[in-house]
Amino acid sequence: MKDKKDKKFKPKKESKSGLAKFTQRPLPDENEVSDFEKSVNKEIREDEIDDNLSEIYQDKKGNLVDVTSKSFKRNKSWILLILKNLLFLLVLAAGAYLAYYYYTNQYLSVTEAKLEIEAPEKIMAGEKFDYAIVYHNPSSVNLENIGLELKLPEGFVLLESSIEPELANYWDLKDLLPKQTKELKLSGKIYNRVNSANPINAQISYMPANFSSQFSSEASANTIVDDIGFDFSVNYFDTALVGQEAEVDLSFSDFSDNHLSDLIIEFNFPENIILENFTLNEDEDEDESEISFEKLSEDTWSLTNLTKNSDDLQFNLSFVVEEKVDDEERILISLSHQDEKGNQRKIEEESLQLEIMQSELDLSLEINENRNDQSINFGDKLDYVLSYHNRGQATLNEVVLMVVIEGEMVDWSLLDDLSQGRVLDSVIVYSANEIEDLEELSPDDKGEIEFSLEVKDYEEQDFGSDLKINSWAQFSFGLDTEDIERSEDNRSNTIEKVINSDLSLKEEIRYFDDNNIPVGSGPLPPEVDEETSVRVYWTLTNSLHELKDVEVKLELPPHVDFNQSLESDIGQLNYNETNNQVIWEIDNLALSSSRADAEFNLSFTPSQEDRDKILIISPGVNVSAHDVVTDGEINFKTSPKTSRLEDDEIAAWTNNGRVQ
Repeated sequence: MKDKKDKKFKPKKESKSGLAKFTQRPLPDENEVSDFEKSVNKEIREDEIDDNLSEIYQDKKGNLVDVTSKSFKRNKSWILLILKNLLFLLVLAAGAYLAYYYYTNQYLSVTEAKLEIEAPEKIMAGEKFDYAIVYHNPSSVNLENIGLELKLPEGFVLLESSIEPELANYWDLKDLLPKQTKELKLSGKIYNRVNSANPINAQISYMPANFSSQFSSEASANTIVDDIGFDFSVNYFDTALVGQEAEVDLSFSDFSDNHLSDLIIEFNFPENIILENFTLNEDEDEDESEISFEKLSEDTWSLTNLTKNSDDLQFNLSFVVEEKVDDEERILISLSHQDEKGNQRKIEEESLQLEIMQSELDLSLEINENRNDQSINFGDKLDYVLSYHNRGQATLNEVVLMVVIEGEMVDWSLLDDLSQGRVLDSVIVYSANEIEDLEELSPDDKGEIEFSLEVKDYEEQDFGSDLKINSWAQFSFGLDTEDIERSEDNRSNTIEKVINSDLSLKEEIRYFDDNNIPVGSGPLPPEVDEETSVRVYWTLTNSLHELKDVEVKLELPPHVDFNQSLESDIGQLNYNETNNQVIWEIDNLALSSSRADAEFNLSFTPSQEDRDKILIISPGVNVSAHDVVTDGEINFKTSPKTSRLEDDEIAAWTNNGRVQ
């Protein structure tokens, strides 16, 4: 067998090449070429679609996904689009709001420039004081062309200004930086009536930087003139007889708070009343005063050079009623201040109400040396003086005088009458039987009748009673007293006494309290050179009227010392070491506080000179208050307390109060 390696290779008969065949083929026409291109393009597109679908249906690892078992979620791209648009709108709105807020607040900070007036609430007439006009720029821009216009009180006199005004009441305050505060200070005085309101109004105008508009702010304040700085009182009869001279006493006193150096005193009389005279009663024993008193016109006088140290001044005014026109007439007395320009401002006015009587017998009544209405206290003594004077040209025969005293609180059992007038109900009658001179009163004859009564002490059953006592006198000629009636032309002035509240103070000095527990210390009875301590109890009671400025004052004897133990349920209880006084002050004691209590400790050490003596611990407590209802003053003093400890029943068993 022959080896295959030795086998000869015989080439095959070569066929024709593809190129030869291709060149031998006929060329395709245009339609065939076009169909061919479409077929190729279609195949390419199908391949691209297959590739894209493969990518879509592949998982993260590149494997094809079985779409027959795959679940699909809805497309949320439209929700996201809405949310994006909404968010964009919100951002846009927030930006617009911030821009509006910025510009609005910037505008408001400009228009709300702050303006304030600092002024005292109360002053004396003519007292120097200050106004402070405070203006502030709270904005972030400059305030320019600032102008201030003030409407000052009518009675205000400008003395000094920290910035000179451009016009009478206009100040140019220039500019004000952001957040800056400035102040205009005015010093002056007010001349006006007591309790008058004196408002001040301010308006500030300005223009913010970069603004073309002008803005303004306003402020106001009020100051009350609460006192004229001294006491001015008028004492007169409220009745006047036709053709007879009547008198009025004017008093100026207590100038310690006075700020008025010059005064104008002016009288205004009805046409039927003629001013007779107005004089200053000068005391010859006093040194010559620098005060000047000068008549300016028929009814006007000037009083100058008054100071805080001026002495009390007493004036006498006399007038005559020429004819009776009305039953009542009025005289006005006014006090004014006159400035350097001659302008006058009234600071006080007193109206005298007169009852005009056509009579020849002049009667006048006084109670406690006073002819005017005033307040009194429970338990007060009332000293009456009835004056009678025949001012006519004829003799008056069988004159009967009566004093009428109306009031539930009069204690008739304590009547003290040396003339022994007859008492008929609330009337005391005097005739020739009691006073011989009343049998015949010749022209210009005069006389006085004196008697006294007392006001009852307050009892709880008196609550709701009429707390007024009205008194007047009248006369007749020879008539039965039971037929006498009050007439406009036969009586005296009327005096009304209003009773103050029932304020009382109970003072107890004790060694043992109500529970028999010792609140004191040391020997009892007291012993020489040994200290004894006791407890003082004060109890204030009040039930009728509200009170203010209540003061309870105890001036301790030199041998009594105050211990530092103070307690009160209302007000301030203090010890004045300089004057050795214990003082309890209550600004207001309302009716809701009908009782107030205070307590403290005292001690004393008897000396050899005190042996066998009863020592005074409390010489009596002075109590004062102002009654809000009656506008009257309450003043009284309690009884002294001694080392006998009169209020301590337990201590009284072993203590006679005498120093051992």
